[in-house]
Amino acid sequence: MAQLPIRVRNLVFGGAGRYRVVRTSANGDLKADIAAAHLPAAKVIATQLVRSGKRLMLACHPADRSLDLTVLERHFQGRFELCAPRTCRKLLQGCDPSALPPFGHLYDLSVVVDARLQQPQGLYFPPGIGGAFIYTDQQQLQRLLGKVELIPNLSRGKPPKRRLGMDPTQSRRKMLDKIRRVERLPSMPGIAQELLPLRNDPGVSTARLASIIEQDPSLAAQVIRYATSPLYGYAGKVDSIHTAIARVLGMEFVFDLAFGLSLGRGLRLPNEGPLGLYPFWRHAVFSAALTHDLSQQIGIEESHHGTAYLAGLLHNFGLLVLGHCFPVEFKRLNQLQAKYPRRPLVTIERATMGVTHTELGQWLMRHWRMPPVLVEAVRHHHDPDFRSLEGPYTNLVWLANQLLLPSKLGDAERQQIPSAMLEQLGLSGDQLQDALSRIATDQENLNAIARGLVTTRAA
Repeated sequence: MAQLPIRVRNLVFGGAGRYRVVRTSANGDLKADIAAAHLPAAKVIATQLVRSGKRLMLACHPADRSLDLTVLERHFQGRFELCAPRTCRKLLQGCDPSALPPFGHLYDLSVVVDARLQQPQGLYFPPGIGGAFIYTDQQQLQRLLGKVELIPNLSRGKPPKRRLGMDPTQSRRKMLDKIRRVERLPSMPGIAQELLPLRNDPGVSTARLASIIEQDPSLAAQVIRYATSPLYGYAGKVDSIHTAIARVLGMEFVFDLAFGLSLGRGLRLPNEGPLGLYPFWRHAVFSAALTHDLSQQIGIEESHHGTAYLAGLLHNFGLLVLGHCFPVEFKRLNQLQAKYPRRPLVTIERATMGVTHTELGQWLMRHWRMPPVLVEAVRHHHDPDFRSLEGPYTNLVWLANQLLLPSKLGDAERQQIPSAMLEQLGLSGDQLQDALSRIATDQENLNAIARGLVTTRAA
C-alpha cells in the first residue's frame, strides 16, 4: 500500500490490528467506486470537509445517505458549506478529495460522526486514494478515529435517484464501448494538414504561409481581423495576409493562429443550447486571446506565444468530438447544462456518461499527434494543481477560464485562484485584471471572429 498517504499508512498499518483491503478501479467518485467494489454503501464511511467561516472539520456519515448541513448549522450555530476539492487537497495532503479518510487528528481537524455509524458490525473506509477501501471492526475503528463528536441524524435518508443519469460506472463502461466502436476519428482538416509541415521548416517564407491561408477566404478574413485588433495597436492599413504576417503578427503566431482556427473544420455541433456552436467558439476565441495575453506577461519567448493561443483555443475540443461522434449523448448533456447552469460540466458528464470532454479531447489530440503541451492543456485544464515540465500553458488556460467566468463564458467550476500558482507564474492580481481589461476592449472584434467560425461550421 505504498501509494497510500503516508500519515494514513502509518496510522493504519503501523500498529496491531486486522484489516481487509478491497481494491477496484478508481472512478473519481465515491459512489461509483463503492458500486464497482460491490460493497454495501450503508457500511462505508463517507467523509466530507466542511467549513463555517474559518472553522474546518470532517463530517462522516454512511455512504448511502447524504450529509445534512442544516443539522450541523443547528448544532454549531453557524452556516456551513462543503469545501472545494482544491481545499481538500491542500489540507489533507496526498488525499483524493473523492476518497477522504475519516482521521481528522492526522490533519489537526476535528471530526463529527453520524451516530448511525456506531453499529456493532465493522465498517469500510476510504484510505485517501480512489478505488480502495479498508474494512475493520468497530473497536479497531474507534481506536483509529480517536476523539470524535457523535451527532444524531447528521445525514438524510437515501438520496433520490440520480436525476442526471444512470450509475456512472455503467455509464462509463457503455461510453467506452461506444468509443471503441467508432471506426475512425475525424481526420485533421485539409488546410491544417497543409499548414502542419511548415511549423518545423526554418526556410518557409511569408509568401508561402500567406498563399496557403489565402486559399480559404473565411480563414484569411479572420487572420486579418486579428491583425487589426486594438490588442496590437498597428496604426497602418492591413490589406493582405502578407502585411498581417510581416508587419503585425509575425510568422510563428500567424501559423498557430491559422492552424488553430482551421482545426475545427469538419467537426460539427448544433447551434442551440449553452454548449452550442456559437457559445463554444466564443469561449474558445476569448480563452485563446486571454491565454495569449497572459503568456506575454510572464516572459514566455515570443515564438511560443502562438502555443499559448492554441492551448486556449483547443482546450475544449472534446466537446466537438462529443457532438460530432456521439450526437445523442451531446444533446442530453446540452439539455442538462441548460437545466443546471451552476453545476460544473465535468460533474454532469461523469454522472451521465462516465467520461468527460477532457478525456475525449485528449483522445482527439493524440489521434492528430499534437504536441504533448497541447495534449496536457486539453486533458488537465480543469485542474489548478496540475504542473507540467512542458511549460505553464495548462495553468494559463485554467486562469483564463476563471477570469472569464464572470462574463458567463465557459464551463469551469468557480474556484479561488491559488496564490502559489500566481507566484510560480510570476503574475500579480493587477496583471490578471489588466489582461482581462485588454480583452474586454477587443470583445467586439473577438465576437466577430467567433461568429465567422460559426458561419463556416454551422451544422
